[in-house]
Amino acid sequence: MDAWHLDEAQVHIEILKKNYRRVAELGERAIMRTVAAGMTYTEILTAANWAIGRTVLGEAASHKEALARMQALISGTCFSHFENAAHFLQAYFFLKHGDKAQGSCALAAALRLARDSRYAYPQTIRFSSIVGELFAEALRSGIEVTYVEETIRRIGIHAPADAPACWPWPLKIQALGGFGIICDGVRLDFSGKTPKKPLALLKCLIAFGGLSVPEYRITDALWPGEDADLATKTLDVNLVRLKKLLGQPRAVIASGEMLSLNAKLFWIDVWAFERAAEQAIHDAGDDAASHEAMNLYRGEFLPGDAGSGWTLKP
Repeated sequence: MDAWHLDEAQVHIEILKKNYRRVAELGERAIMRTVAAGMTYTEILTAANWAIGRTVLGEAASHKEALARMQALISGTCFSHFENAAHFLQAYFFLKHGDKAQGSCALAAALRLARDSRYAYPQTIRFSSIVGELFAEALRSGIEVTYVEETIRRIGIHAPADAPACWPWPLKIQALGGFGIICDGVRLDFSGKTPKKPLALLKCLIAFGGLSVPEYRITDALWPGEDADLATKTLDVNLVRLKKLLGQPRAVIASGEMLSLNAKLFWIDVWAFERAAEQAIHDAGDDAASHEAMNLYRGEFLPGDAGSGWTLKP
């Protein structure tokens, strides 16, 4: 049991690192440990880990074997709630590695079962990429939308890289053809005094890519005439104000004199446009990506700040 606990802890780490080859290997090894320990519950957990790894990797024979082991262990027992995980894994395999039409049907059935049984998304499946990718597909296809949106908010499912704009992001930013902020589905309206400097900070971060932006680039852009120490203090004050304005203490992450917008919280039309445009260019003839990029491009980048030097490059 000690050895199994070590394997289980390592599985959680590897899932967060998205190293599914290692997840599958650890799951397979841990099954032997659970059989030796004689613990049915841990054997079910381990079979689920093994199935997650093999499913994401697309290894059909191992995926089928792992699911069969799970179902044999849970059938007719008090662990029947693990059926939900089995249904999600089957839907994912069809969608990613098999018949998409069959996958859509399996996904609809899996979500109905999860809704009706009040599935709690326990253990490693919640932190794997599987649930997020399935939820993104459900939103794109209009499957159990209300349930999916509520579950994303309730348990904090992280959006995959290709999540659609209709994903219930805590924060959505429009920077093409205008500027707007939507917090938890409500558009911020500055009817009184507009907080110009915190908003300028947000716009500047977006203009510089939003990730790992050196603080000096922000201070040079927004407070070019100020002493370096004073500019840094002004940045810190406005960073606090921006987080308060957005209602998210983790909206902007500071690390080693670098600032990053938290990609787990933000949908930004610029980011979505760039992804779609790059995909359309890379996959010549990808009409879906081309149409998505065109729909996202509502006009020039931050037109209200066109006179600011830091908007020119983007």
